[in-house]
Amino acid sequence: MSALPPPIPPAAPAIADACGGSPLTADQLGQFQQAQAQAEKFRRASGLAMFNIVGFVICAAGSGLIAMVSLAMGQRDLWGVVLTLGLCAGGFCEWHGRQMLLNLDPRGPRLLGWNQMGLMALILAYCAWQMVAAVYFPDPAAAKTYADLKSLGMDLGKIEKQLTLLSYSLVALTVVVFQGLCARYYFSRIKILKDYISQTPQWIIDLRRMQNPIK
Repeated sequence: MSALPPPIPPAAPAIADACGGSPLTADQLGQFQQAQAQAEKFRRASGLAMFNIVGFVICAAGSGLIAMVSLAMGQRDLWGVVLTLGLCAGGFCEWHGRQMLLNLDPRGPRLLGWNQMGLMALILAYCAWQMVAAVYFPDPAAAKTYADLKSLGMDLGKIEKQLTLLSYSLVALTVVVFQGLCARYYFSRIKILKDYISQTPQWIIDLRRMQNPIK
């Protein structure tokens, strides 16, 4: 009794369909499986980008809600509006960069890296303004209340300033570390993606671009 043929990999039918219904040879299947393993080096960047996109959406929604509440209360929260618009723009760039990455376009990880640098600059500017405002431009109503309490031996104004400076310093430090590492990781994927494109058979490159076209 002859031995049964080896099982066909799960991806083979989809590949065969994409190639006009022609079955792949063993060498082609081997090339495809090797390319899939090598693609894992930059496929993780796609997952990170999706995580960041969700973060952009959540933060933009929260910032926009706070800005609208401030406007409804008669307060002009210009920085809140700028931050919300910046987060929306950053979310779009993150999505577009991820699409380019999935389409094997080396400009994708470059866009993702610079997008993280832009986000870092935006949030650092916001934190710097909030700290300057806390020290040099305190809320007049709150300052009057704190002055009354200070006469009773309770310097809440000083405590509030210290807490504000501490909290925004921690936010700035977190942003520098997280966004800096994200940007470095994205930039490091550029060479990996270029090497993948140069070392992978063209038919596999074309297949992956067919599966992930830029909308």
